[in-house]
Amino acid sequence: MAPRTPLLLLALLLLAGATRGQHWSHGWYPGGKRDLGAPPGLPRLVPARGRKTRHDPPAKAKAARVKVPPPVDPAELAVVTERYRQHRAVLGALRCMFRAEVLQRQREERQQQEDSVALREEHRLLMAWNEAENARQRARRFGGNNGIWGFTP
Repeated sequence: MAPRTPLLLLALLLLAGATRGQHWSHGWYPGGKRDLGAPPGLPRLVPARGRKTRHDPPAKAKAARVKVPPPVDPAELAVVTERYRQHRAVLGALRCMFRAEVLQRQREERQQQEDSVALREEHRLLMAWNEAENARQRARRFGGNNGIWGFTP
């Protein structure tokens, strides 16, 4: 009997690894979330076990149970509500600071865009003035004719 025990344990270990187990939250029934044995094209079976629906009657042991809310310690409730108030105040202040930073950043970006529009307009006006000045200089140099070769650049 002694030589068979290691072989039996080895066989159990090998076979235990070959079976497909499911996590406890997926249910130990066919058609669970991880039913790897079913082909992908077939519809899944309705599980035989699982959670009750809200329309199922309660169990016999729980039928006479009266639902009573848990007792509340007034001192502990006061401490918890005060801490929660402080927590909400801190989070509100952090949110306010973050919102102010975002609005400031948006304001700065908008100002940069407006500045860039003004700079582009100023550059366009300066280039137009430069073209007019170049045309005036050409007219002065070449005496009003269309240049040496008969055209203006």
